[in-house]
Amino acid sequence: MKISSPSENSFLNTYVLQRETFLKELIAQKKKALLKSPEGALRISKHKREVHYYHRKESNDPVGRYIRKKDHELAAGLAQKTYDEEVLKTAEKELSFLKKVEKNKPSVLPEDIYFNLSDERQLLVRPIYLTDEQFIKEWENYKYTPKEFDKNDPEHYSARNERVRSKSEAIIADTLSDMGIPYRYECPIYLKGYGIIHPDFTVLHVKQRRSMFLEHLGKMDEFSYNERTMNRLSLYEKNGIFPGEQLVLTHETRRNPLNRKYLIMMFEHYFL
Repeated sequence: MKISSPSENSFLNTYVLQRETFLKELIAQKKKALLKSPEGALRISKHKREVHYYHRKESNDPVGRYIRKKDHELAAGLAQKTYDEEVLKTAEKELSFLKKVEKNKPSVLPEDIYFNLSDERQLLVRPIYLTDEQFIKEWENYKYTPKEFDKNDPEHYSARNERVRSKSEAIIADTLSDMGIPYRYECPIYLKGYGIIHPDFTVLHVKQRRSMFLEHLGKMDEFSYNERTMNRLSLYEKNGIFPGEQLVLTHETRRNPLNRKYLIMMFEHYFL
């Protein structure tokens, strides 16, 4: 089945519509504010470290009346008025420009060309714009060799029959799958200063179209495990991969096992 064109969600259309909305709200806001502004303008005179403010009620008055310190709000109001007038003028100018852009933009954008092709021709072409479905498929089709299991390692499997190293990792894998979040299990990456490591999960943030890493800290109540974990986290950080950004951490202890409800909340925050 043919996929519709992404033009309605193209960067140009999205930016123009969002910017127009912002400018219209800004213009209305500043017009309303200017109705309440004090009449006249502000003149500022600075001599060494002293600053003096003057209220010019008439445009033909080059000096104006001195504003005393106790009338500071008047000086602030006049300064705000001038600022608001400049903002209003600039916003109206930009809005006029965007309307011309919207009016004169081409009916067909470069990313539309692929979607105007027949189904048969689409199969032969790599478009400049991939739909989320196409992007996910390419990402999931990446070929890699996961870390090997030792013969004495316990056998745990996810719902999609993928062998993992613990029950908790099976829960994580199944939660990602159930939420429609693409992932790779123990896909190798290279880190400077160390070499190849295998993050527990490499996760695709579809909207941002970037890979993130998820490490499960499963024995947080064991000292030796914590030491190894800190070394690993330090290695990530030295390579510009920081917890809470491109690196997501889940954790548990014997008394506080992994909680699926907690996982869903985390994954919605970081990956969706």
